[in-house]
Amino acid sequence: MFEEALQIGEDGDTSTGFTVPSNGPTMTVKPGATLAFKSGEAIIRIARGAKIQAVGTIDKPITFTSAFAFDRFDDVGDGAKFADWGGIIINGNGITDQCTAAQRLANTCNVPSEGIPSFFGGSDNTDSSGSIKYAKIWYAGSGPREGGGGDDLNSLTLNAVGSGSSFEYIHIHQGYDDGVEIFGGAADLAYIAVTDTQDDSFDLDAGWQGDAHHLFVMHGSVTLADGTVAHMGNGGFEADGLKGSSDADTRGGFVPSIKHVTIITTDEESVRDGPVDASSSMGFKFDDYFNASFDNVLVVKQNYNAAVASSCITHSTDGEKQAHVITFVNSTLACDTDAEFAEAQFGASAGGTLVGTAKTAWFDNGGNTRIGSTSDVLAANGFATNTSSTAKNANTTGALADTDTSSNWYKWVEAAYTAAKAD
Repeated sequence: MFEEALQIGEDGDTSTGFTVPSNGPTMTVKPGATLAFKSGEAIIRIARGAKIQAVGTIDKPITFTSAFAFDRFDDVGDGAKFADWGGIIINGNGITDQCTAAQRLANTCNVPSEGIPSFFGGSDNTDSSGSIKYAKIWYAGSGPREGGGGDDLNSLTLNAVGSGSSFEYIHIHQGYDDGVEIFGGAADLAYIAVTDTQDDSFDLDAGWQGDAHHLFVMHGSVTLADGTVAHMGNGGFEADGLKGSSDADTRGGFVPSIKHVTIITTDEESVRDGPVDASSSMGFKFDDYFNASFDNVLVVKQNYNAAVASSCITHSTDGEKQAHVITFVNSTLACDTDAEFAEAQFGASAGGTLVGTAKTAWFDNGGNTRIGSTSDVLAANGFATNTSSTAKNANTTGALADTDTSSNWYKWVEAAYTAAKAD
C-alpha cells in the first residue's frame, strides 16, 4: 500500500543541462500483484528513459487500485470510489506538437506534465516506455493533495510515449478524469475496456500518431456512500487533433486507424463537469483539427434527453475543419434519432466540400447504418454485439461479437462489465 508517489527514473529539463538517461530504471510488477494507493499524492510517474513492465495474464491480472477497497485501510468506511489516488503518468521521448521543430532539433523539448512536476517530449516516436498488459486501473484520477483539492488527472496518461511501448488488455474503471489521455507520441492501444469513468474514456491530443483496435466503453452510474447517485461518462472519445496551433501540426499527413469499437452511452449528464461544458454522455466529440479512420464502430444510445442535450456525435468549430478526413466504414449508430448528431449540418469552417452538408449524409457516405434506439444490436449479456441482429450494418461487430466467447478479449470485457455493474 502506497501513500506517496512512486517516481521511477530521474526527471529533468534538458534546456538547463539535464540529459535524459538512455537506459533508466524499470519498474517491474509481477502477474497477480495488487498495488493499492491511499491519496492523491500517490501517483506512479515513469520518467523519460525509464520503463514500466506490468505484464499480467488473463488468469493473474495486475491490479492498481484504491487502498479503500480493503477494509483494513478504509478508516472511514465509505469504500473505494473515483479520485482515491492519482493514476499512472508515463513521460516519453516522442513527438508532441506542444514543442517546436527547433526545440526538438536542439533537444530542448520539455513539456510540463500534469500531476507531479516533470517533463516529457522529444523527437523519437519509436521510443519505448515499457508495457502494461492484463492490468486493472481502478478508482484513480485525482484526490486531495497537500495544499489543495487535487489535479484533474487521468487513470492512464501517455505523454509523448513512443510506439516501442505496449498497452493491451487494460480495464480502467471509475476514473475521475479521462480513462486514457494521450498527448502526442505514437503509442498504440489494443484491447482496452473503460467503464464508468467520469470524463472521456479516450482523449487523443497533441498530434498523436498511433493506432487503436478493440476498445470497449460503457457509461453508467455509481451510488456513493451517502446514497447519492453519480452519473459517469462524458465522451467515449474526445478527439483533439492538435494541442498547439494548426501551424505546428506534427502529424505529416498521418491518419490514425481506430477499429473495432463499442460505445454504450446513457441519456444522463456526467457528474464530471455539468451542463456548462456540455458533458452529457455521448459517443464522439471531435475538436481541434482531429482526423482518423474508423472501422467497425457501434455506438448505442437508447434514449434522447433534451434536458442535457444528449447526442452520439458532435463537432466543435475546429473539429469540423478536418472532418472530411474523418471517415467511418462498417459502422452502426444505434442511437435515438433525436440524439444522433448534436448539429444538423456542417458549418462554414468545415473542411473539403462539407460546408452545409447534413451530418447524416456525411456518416451514411461510408456505407454505414443508422437504426435508431429500438434495436437489438446488443446481445442479452449487455456488452457483446448481437450478430443475429438484422437491423445493424451487416459488417458491424463493434469491439466484440456474441459468438466469440472463447477469446481472451471476450473474457476480459465480460469481467469488466460484470465488475462495473456490481460496483
